[in-house]
Amino acid sequence: VNHCAFCDDSRMWTGYRRKPDSRLRQELAALAGLGARHVSFCDSLLNPSAGMFHGLLRLLEEYGLPWDGMVQAREILPETARLMRRSRCAGVFVGIESFSRSFLRLLRKEHAAAHGEKALLY
Repeated sequence: VNHCAFCDDSRMWTGYRRKPDSRLRQELAALAGLGARHVSFCDSLLNPSAGMFHGLLRLLEEYGLPWDGMVQAREILPETARLMRRSRCAGVFVGIESFSRSFLRLLRKEHAAAHGEKALLY
């Protein structure tokens, strides 16, 4: 998604991909109907922007299934953390590779170390 040096997502996908809300609703309803007790998001596409992530969190809240996944530190804001709790977030892997700015530059990681520090506080 961000073309970081260590990630192969940009080689696998030509751009950001997300299912429409109608499709997500259909799939979440099917999972809930089948008795699923947890949803795991297994790639790094949960939060390309705060607005899109908030929309997904509100959708997840409707179905009440606990979930986990990988998120980027830069979009974890106080409102995001509240929505994550309300949507039954069971755990996340926060993409903080380092707090060293020089090392992050070597990785072509666009996020500043400060984003990671703030994300952990919320």
